[in-house]
Amino acid sequence: MKEKLSTLLEPFRIYKKENPDYPFILFTYFIIALSITAEYTFEIGNTYPVLGVTLNYSIPFFLLILLHSFRNKSFWIFGSSRFWTIFFCIITALVISENVKIITILIRDTVAVENRYAAYKFAIQLKIWIFYGIPPLICYAVLRFLKKNSRELEDLERKAEIPITSYLLLLGPMVIVVFLAALGEDFQNYYPRAPRDQPMIGFQTSLPIILIFEIFYALAFVATEWFFRGFVIRILHPFFGKNAVLLMTVLYVAIHFEKPILETISSSVGGFTLGIYSYYTGKIRGGVLIHVGIALAMEIIPVLLRIT
Repeated sequence: MKEKLSTLLEPFRIYKKENPDYPFILFTYFIIALSITAEYTFEIGNTYPVLGVTLNYSIPFFLLILLHSFRNKSFWIFGSSRFWTIFFCIITALVISENVKIITILIRDTVAVENRYAAYKFAIQLKIWIFYGIPPLICYAVLRFLKKNSRELEDLERKAEIPITSYLLLLGPMVIVVFLAALGEDFQNYYPRAPRDQPMIGFQTSLPIILIFEIFYALAFVATEWFFRGFVIRILHPFFGKNAVLLMTVLYVAIHFEKPILETISSSVGGFTLGIYSYYTGKIRGGVLIHVGIALAMEIIPVLLRIT
């Protein structure tokens, strides 16, 4: 137990030894707090579906980029075609992944009324794979033809190793937190995400439908980990070093804006923690285990609470 806990702490020890920019960390969480307050007060993303979502991602992200450039005298970044390619690929992927209008139209025109609800539920999970997968591949393809700036950092080096079983020590306490959160009405109204009976349209769910959905749901979190803890961190590292983890975190928080506010707030801690693990181990498997485990707990616990 002690050894496993030590391996979990090792990436943070390395992070501390590398003299992190503490003012930058504080500013990041200040920006996150402002973003959460603005969205949950004015519902910017819902009021202006495309523009609002774009602003929710791009403004906090760009403010952190500006601060990093000022503090590190790295204004060369803004003259880099590689940087702007990466910036627009990331923002585009996030914005289009939030816009489900096309999916709604396709389902309306091709699926029977009684099945549209379930089809929409499944389509939302599939679109995560599509929009978190294709833009990064396009980005990598374009970057191959763009010249690197000599000031870009080398690729990430693996500096720590964490056995997959060690991550279970983190998952246990998180499940307890999920249980406490599930006692709230907002949480129980939002979860589970699996299709439920919809008598008004004639849809009745079943155990096979729920189980298949949960597989799709879990796989969507694999895609989420790959995008944020894999692609975003690694693609930003040459320009921002370990601050890439904080830049990723501010984007990661924004994808939670339609969820219960406590979940959104906690994502700022969880996103940073999993980002540090990915940055120093070079792997996303720990994040996948924890993320999928928590997601399934969020599905199961509210159901158990209703039964009891």
